Amino acid sequence: MANRKQRRCDKKIGVSMYLVNREFGGPEEGGWWFDHGKPIRETTVTFFNTESAARYREVLRRIAERHNEAGKPYTDLGSVLCTGALKAVMEVPGFAPAPFPQRRPRYE
Repeated sequence: MANRKQRRCDKKIGVSMYLVNREFGGPEEGGWWFDHGKPIRETTVTFFNTESAARYREVLRRIAERHNEAGKPYTDLGSVLCTGALKAVMEVPGFAPAPFPQRRPRYE
């Protein structure tokens, strides 16, 4: 029983799937790009146990890998044909899936 309590976390651990794509940042120095992602809400689950969260992330990672492999070149972030790739993410603490980046990056 003590072992079970040790594996339990004080904080929430969120696991979610993101649709990731590349955006054009600007024309400076021949052009630059940045990655952005949007959470897929239907896949978001909150855990209090790190082992359970890691297992669920692994399941989502395998699904994303199969989807990305089957959809090439449309899921290759380096391709101009890319329509987005799936990525599984485990986030700690205070989990609230949000698009990234929070603000559009600027060239400096």
